[in-house]
Amino acid sequence: MNDSPNHNYLLPKISIRYFSISLAFTGEDELNSVFAGLSKDGKLIMPIQDTFWDARFGMCADKFNVHWMFNRDKPKA
Repeated sequence: MNDSPNHNYLLPKISIRYFSISLAFTGEDELNSVFAGLSKDGKLIMPIQDTFWDARFGMCADKFNVHWMFNRDKPKA
């Protein structure tokens, strides 16, 4: 028998609904190919597009509801 008090009531209740896996690419063709493959039969959250941080970025969830983020920095001129 354990006589230690239970202090779990002091811990915050945290509910994690999902997480996202982030992928970084150097090539546009590879970015588009992987994005198309993972988003097929899944859910498009944000299409691949130019961003204010000078990159191409998009998000999707695959058919298993795993969330993916895709990023490709634009080449420096």
